[in-house]
Amino acid sequence: MLEIIPPRKLNLCLGDFIIITLLQIPAFFIIAERGYIFNFIKSHLWVFLFIPFVWIFVFYTSRVYEVIEETRDKISDTNILIKAATISIIILGFFFYLLQPLIDFPQRVLLIHGFLVIVALYFWRLIFVKLIHRKEAFKRILILGTDWSAREIAREIIMHPNLGYALVGFIESLKLSEEEKTEIFEKKIILGKEEEIMEITEKYQIDLVISALSERISQKITKSLLELQQKGISIVEMPDFYEKITRKIPIEHLRSSWIILGQFKEITKVGLTLESLLNILFAFIFLILFFPLMFIIALLIKLEDKGPIFYCQKRVGKKNKIFSSIKFRTMKPEAEKETGPTWTTEDDSRITKIGKWLRKWRLDELPQLVNILLSQMVFVGPRPERPEFVEKLKKQIPFYDLRHLVKPGLTGWAQVKFRYGASVQEALEKLQYDLYYIKHRSFLFDLIIILKTIEVVLTGRGAR
Repeated sequence: MLEIIPPRKLNLCLGDFIIITLLQIPAFFIIAERGYIFNFIKSHLWVFLFIPFVWIFVFYTSRVYEVIEETRDKISDTNILIKAATISIIILGFFFYLLQPLIDFPQRVLLIHGFLVIVALYFWRLIFVKLIHRKEAFKRILILGTDWSAREIAREIIMHPNLGYALVGFIESLKLSEEEKTEIFEKKIILGKEEEIMEITEKYQIDLVISALSERISQKITKSLLELQQKGISIVEMPDFYEKITRKIPIEHLRSSWIILGQFKEITKVGLTLESLLNILFAFIFLILFFPLMFIIALLIKLEDKGPIFYCQKRVGKKNKIFSSIKFRTMKPEAEKETGPTWTTEDDSRITKIGKWLRKWRLDELPQLVNILLSQMVFVGPRPERPEFVEKLKKQIPFYDLRHLVKPGLTGWAQVKFRYGASVQEALEKLQYDLYYIKHRSFLFDLIIILKTIEVVLTGRGAR
């Protein structure tokens, strides 16, 4: 289940949790007597677990852990850390202030603890970065193949150096001219031909071989790969490795057998029923909580142009069932009267002033809580698309209909990993994330997506 979280990110997060938890003890010792500390821990143990959970929650939604997947400078990393730490202290301070009649918690502890945590995490990150960038920490990779899929997986490995993989070179599968070799592969050299794979893996101390052959593997190569496995060298297919490092499914490299062989996770009837009940329950709770905000939004929409408040649009749901999606209207009335169904573009003139604000913070989608109540949608799943676009995309994108195996969601993996899709190519990219979600969906994965959605909403990323 934890395979959806990159190992290095998970290790950094666990290290943070341990440090934040342990540093509460010296923070208490600085301002309080030993007897008070032990009595407080004994009667309020939940506080010592609650505080690090709040810190980790804020860190996750503030993109603190994205530095493991992205290359940034140290100053930027430190700024993000300090900002997230400040937010954590403010949230905890406000929380314990509200609980003052019930719990006598010294507020100064939070400030001292916060200072100690910032210093400790800064040095922990310096150590962590040194550890993960050791030469021995990188797995040496050889790619079997030189066609499109080989180049694509090579590009992803090079783009994600913090994941711990070092590309050594390629085994040639296509006859390429010297000019093509230089142009396509740049500094990553072609080490030899297929029949030389045994000698090459030994010479270059390869840890992992990625099979990226578009044609069927010959018996000779199959035998060589089996021998390499027996020697302790990992062998992995390109789609599997691509999925592991990008958290999406490489649609253009898949064969029909991928579906037939049952790649999608089956959920029992009991699990589906429980999932449905939880979605309905939380949709009802959030409708009550957000009702005052929704009332204000409705009033602002009406005051702007006196048009309708809501916009109902046909969408494709599970098993291709059509339903009416309810959203706050963000465009001028009859925006598609002349153009017909079209994707929204950057700085779209059809969007109203209030609509721009609603779209930026994703507030236009709050009425879809009603769709969840009606069991047409869930909180997490592929975003529902319009029937007109679905018909068009099914003809141009392989496996597109697979996204309708599950109920559409208010948010999804594609929404938190990729920007708004407004073309066939972008729809293909989003489908790769949707299929990854369908294959790996679980309660933990849903929770991760919800946390990332909070971060996306707070920063206004990817809105259109």
